Amino acid sequence: MFLALNIFLFGILDLARIGFQFIYELCRVSYINISYITGFDGISMCLLALSTFLVIVCIVCYWYAKYQLTVYFLSMSVSVWIFHHVFTVLDLILFYIAFEAILTPMFILLGVWGSRERKIYAAYHLFLYTVLGSFFMMIAFFDIYMHTGDTSILIQDVISGDNYHADRGIYVYICLLLAFAIKIPLVPFHIWLPEAHVEAPTPGSILLAGVLLKLGSYGLMRFVYNGPGMAAPASLTLYLFTIAALGFVYCSFAAWNQQDMKKILAYSSIAHMNMAIMGLFSQDIAGLQGFGILMLAHGFVASALFYLVGMVYERYKSRLVMYYSALILIMPRWSWFLFILVLGNIAFPGTVNFVGELLITLGIARGFGYLIFAIYVGMVLTLIYSFFLFARVCFGIIKEPLIRYYSDMTRVEIYLLRVLVIIIIYSGFVPEIINKFLKILWSSLTL
Repeated sequence: MFLALNIFLFGILDLARIGFQFIYELCRVSYINISYITGFDGISMCLLALSTFLVIVCIVCYWYAKYQLTVYFLSMSVSVWIFHHVFTVLDLILFYIAFEAILTPMFILLGVWGSRERKIYAAYHLFLYTVLGSFFMMIAFFDIYMHTGDTSILIQDVISGDNYHADRGIYVYICLLLAFAIKIPLVPFHIWLPEAHVEAPTPGSILLAGVLLKLGSYGLMRFVYNGPGMAAPASLTLYLFTIAALGFVYCSFAAWNQQDMKKILAYSSIAHMNMAIMGLFSQDIAGLQGFGILMLAHGFVASALFYLVGMVYERYKSRLVMYYSALILIMPRWSWFLFILVLGNIAFPGTVNFVGELLITLGIARGFGYLIFAIYVGMVLTLIYSFFLFARVCFGIIKEPLIRYYSDMTRVEIYLLRVLVIIIIYSGFVPEIINKFLKILWSSLTL
């Protein structure tokens, strides 16, 4: 149902119109001036399509849920419903409620179907860490409500905070920044993500990397980029940009030093999200376009990589790189898909990641040329740990103590990954298919 709705909205979206479309007010509580109103723009539509598609992938992966299938399908249905509310609701308070509500199905998914004995610890770690960060967002939104008397995103003064005193605007800006930085996550607020990825089942990792991390970047773009005090704290924007650049390099080094395949991909996800944030705050239209494209590209590539690692774990019950070698001999289809997705992860020309990272690099070169060296270092490290992972698990001599039988991909797994790979490559050669939806947003952000 949600997929059919997304296809219909994509078809009738007016690409020449700036701002939100299909605005509909379901109800309004007049005495507190809060309304349940929904609407879409280009980035909302793209993230809705991404979240719906990845939830469908998780539902098709239902065989990873060895028991309690009813609870599993209910968690997936609630997740896609909440994702739609996060990306479409146009009221600050209701956005906060939806933003927090997604933690409940993720907590259940991680705590019930987690792969190892530390799954309960990881579930509480995920829940408490992100809820603590969201308290800052609640403080900021209530401050905006008390100061302006409204919480509608459609009212420009509520979002931009032009009537804020400079000092007060900076405090609200910092609160929102902390809340969304934890969800992205930016370094040093990234500690919860590798633990959650390692303990999560494959569908949980797909949703974490593909959608949950996008909530933070979406909120950062929607409420911080044009948020209260945005004109005042130019130095804070510079610090944020620098922290994202250092986080990109640091997480690339950390990924190189891991032995668990999921931890490698977890740190890789953090590094790519930090690079996307650099594009958002590069103060250049090319960087903004790269931010949107890389955010969507990371959702497809990272989710597909976690899906591949989950296949190996389900067959051989280990994710340590040291236990694998020569998988190209016993799992040739899996190895070829891994090679294609590794090319996507390193932003090889012809993949959608290349388009996003190229635009971000251009934007950074124009605005923050002195930090371009950090980008080059991070890209080289990404190339090293990505091909290190591929070479270690696909080539060498078969390690018989662990790999005792032949078990390549099933038809369902092949069809799902084939769709993901087609999207990644086709969007790499025809990036305008994404950019024509994003340009609605860029026009409104750069007025």
